[in-house]
Amino acid sequence: MYTGAGELNLSGVLFRGNSAGSSGGAIYRFVDGVVNIQKDDSGNRTVFDHNYSAGSGGAIYLNSMLKRTSSFNDVIFTGNTAKNNGGAIINTNNGTNVTNLHISGSTFFENVAENGNGGAIYNVANAVVVITDSEFLTSSDTIYNLGNLTFAGKNTIAADVTGTGSFTVTGATFNFINSEAIDIAEFTGTAAEMNFSGSAVNFTNLDLSGVAI
Repeated sequence: MYTGAGELNLSGVLFRGNSAGSSGGAIYRFVDGVVNIQKDDSGNRTVFDHNYSAGSGGAIYLNSMLKRTSSFNDVIFTGNTAKNNGGAIINTNNGTNVTNLHISGSTFFENVAENGNGGAIYNVANAVVVITDSEFLTSSDTIYNLGNLTFAGKNTIAADVTGTGSFTVTGATFNFINSEAIDIAEFTGTAAEMNFSGSAVNFTNLDLSGVAI
């Protein structure tokens, strides 16, 4: 599915077994389009199941020439694969224009970036991702951040979080489970609880305030 200008609003939709010869196995958003995903009126979640991209963004490829914000609420990403970056999602932009992505209440399970980074999410430089109350349940559901990444609410991560971008936790309960590499260049935490169970952690620059670890 290709979407350009305007909004694409999805609720309770199943994307299964789609593929793309380039990027965006299920959805490719370009120019200045917005993608908003939520439950339908019956409480059914939108699911991206085993979609494939021969480029980047196994399920979703986001790109924008203008500052736009897409919202993914209560979405399930399972078994999506990209040959390059962003097994489930790649959030990119055009030059210095900022692409914003807000993810809440979502689940990532067994998503893979075969030859690149970010099995769950790949966030490029200058792009913004805010994640709230979400789960990254398997070791392949990695997050690779070159832009600005913020966590809020309660999040569980059983995968690596790496990259040279900024990383902020605000009022969050953070559970890392057996993450082999949590290697974050810039980290700021405020009023957060962080649990590192069986995880290897390396912070290059660390600024904490009121954080329980």
